[in-house]
Amino acid sequence: MDPSKTSPPALSSHNDAENLNIPLIDFSTLSDPQTSTALLSAFRTAGFLYLTNPPIPPSTLSLVFAHSAAFFARPQSEKDSLAWTTPRSNRGYVAHGREKVSTLATKEEVEELRRGGGKGRLEGDGDGNGSGGGEDMKESMEIGRPLLPAELELLRLQSQAQSQSKEKPEDEVKQEEIISDNHWPSPSHDPRNLEFRTVMEQFFESCRLIHSALMSAIAIAMGLESGFFDPYVRRGDNTLRLLHYPGVARSAFSSSSSPSSSSTNGAGTGGAAGGKDVNVRCRAGEHTDYGSVTLLFQDQRGGLQVKGRRAKREKGNEAGNDKEDEEYWMDVHPIPGTIVVNAGDLLARWSNGSIRSTLHRVVEPPPCPLPPGEQQDQVQKHNPKESNNHEQNNNEFFHPARYSIAYFCNPDFDRWIEALPGTWEEEMGRGGKKFEGINSGEYLVGRLSATY
Repeated sequence: MDPSKTSPPALSSHNDAENLNIPLIDFSTLSDPQTSTALLSAFRTAGFLYLTNPPIPPSTLSLVFAHSAAFFARPQSEKDSLAWTTPRSNRGYVAHGREKVSTLATKEEVEELRRGGGKGRLEGDGDGNGSGGGEDMKESMEIGRPLLPAELELLRLQSQAQSQSKEKPEDEVKQEEIISDNHWPSPSHDPRNLEFRTVMEQFFESCRLIHSALMSAIAIAMGLESGFFDPYVRRGDNTLRLLHYPGVARSAFSSSSSPSSSSTNGAGTGGAAGGKDVNVRCRAGEHTDYGSVTLLFQDQRGGLQVKGRRAKREKGNEAGNDKEDEEYWMDVHPIPGTIVVNAGDLLARWSNGSIRSTLHRVVEPPPCPLPPGEQQDQVQKHNPKESNNHEQNNNEFFHPARYSIAYFCNPDFDRWIEALPGTWEEEMGRGGKKFEGINSGEYLVGRLSATY
């Protein structure tokens, strides 16, 4: 679906005074101190923003989305031949159910969540992880930067050692330490594969430049030199992720307990505090992103939600003196011509927690009614097992496929991340460092190791 051909929603959909405010930030004025200050404020309050007037033409974005959709339409065997291998390389095709995003820290906890139990269950009281049981309903293609000459040589030696070894490769080298280049479809099989690679490499570089500009603006707003972050993002250890959420019947989600996207007043009510989202299924479970910032390009299907927190008046307290916070979910409606940008864990650590790495998820989108005959065709195409049940319920809604493209921006993997000057000094009343220093690459590999 062309992401640029739907009218934007009403202003209240992203600027609701009662709830979380996700502001619009103009990229074309990013060097203006007033804009950079607004950018930092957005990261500190919501952790999310819409970036308007980005330097990527709509025609380019449409081309990237078209190539993404064509990739996922390939035969499954062809996609599987490009399979993702290790957390350290983080490149290649990820099949449906391979990844399970959550807030959990260990592989064992995530595996329990996949089976429908564990800490990841939503209990309706804010203590749950919000990821829901079962598998995430998506597939993806992970693309990294081109390898450097020294890395290519290491890859050659690694491959040579494995071919000469009588042992399995993982017995020689821990799997998470194996690197690999991008897994491109072979141009010898189809000349269009070369165009796919060219388009994605050019788009990767365009996004890398946006990342650099955003980090420069953050530096200025924090009182640092504009080039402060340049040594941390020079290599571009980022990941371009093409995402496909297959079309499903509404019954693929949990029943009445399923969190869903709401178009009412722009603030999603599904999954709010007090709800009973127990063991629900999501297209992508509740999680934070791991790096510095994420650039998200989405089509018009919807379903993305962010978690906010607001003061709640305790029942029976007329004076209103005793208040407690409640958590709730808010829809991040697609706005054509914008990029959704959110802060990640490592930027939050850099800021000593003053910047928010906000929890978000992809849930059941607003219903999309189709003519009964077309509903049946779509259900049969995407989920034949549900076809018979669907015939008995012609009023059921079908959710078309959702496509999005995420560009995960990270500090270069060899960089050490710790609280920045001016964010922690006790003599300035900052309260000291909230996080220990950490290597960027090791943190990301650790998170990915738990996810896959």
